[in-house]
Amino acid sequence: SDFRGFYHIGIGFTPSMAINKANQLLIPYYGKYTTPRLLLADIEVEALHGFDQVNILKTKIIDIPFGSYSVLPNNIYAIGNNFYFSHTNLYKVNAQGEISTVLPNAHTSTMIQIGQDIYSVGVRKLYKSTDDGNTWNEVTPVNDRVVYRYKMIGDKVVAYHRTRGEIFEATFSSNGIALRELENDGIEHEYFTSLATLKGKVYITTFTGMYWRDLDGFFDDKKKE
Repeated sequence: SDFRGFYHIGIGFTPSMAINKANQLLIPYYGKYTTPRLLLADIEVEALHGFDQVNILKTKIIDIPFGSYSVLPNNIYAIGNNFYFSHTNLYKVNAQGEISTVLPNAHTSTMIQIGQDIYSVGVRKLYKSTDDGNTWNEVTPVNDRVVYRYKMIGDKVVAYHRTRGEIFEATFSSNGIALRELENDGIEHEYFTSLATLKGKVYITTFTGMYWRDLDGFFDDKKKE
């Protein structure tokens, strides 16, 4: 009832809302206060007259902890049944709508789950959690300040830079993140907005359109000029 408008995360970060494995949607929004709040919505998708209809089963409003400064959800990730967002701390929101600080004094920009482990990448730092995101340890410093986005394609991790048109296969280890550049012929100068796989193809959306490549050749090394 106090809804004023959506809180849109900057274009260089993640989408402004996320859905978890429990069919819950987390939406940051502006209410009657100047700082955003979070709306946790339990949803179901129902086939109705040839269309998919999204039904909202219940909702819960979550107040973001406020200290001596406003906490803004600068990115939102859904991993398993939980959500994560970062400001000056890394916060976790579970399926019950309980919010907690799981990594203090660490601003992270991107996250990915590899097997049972969750990695969170910050400025020159790589963190890892092995207990469903409850506790985190710094793995190693990360030398590259460039912020990549990470996506699982099958059992491999793909890293891509949104504004450079570059794609890589990424390997996470105790030594950090190793990148192997993949062929990007035809999309070298595109601004990537998302990357996904479906039915044997890998799709990349950009500001100028959507591109695809067969999964069989997607992990080919970039040709040397």
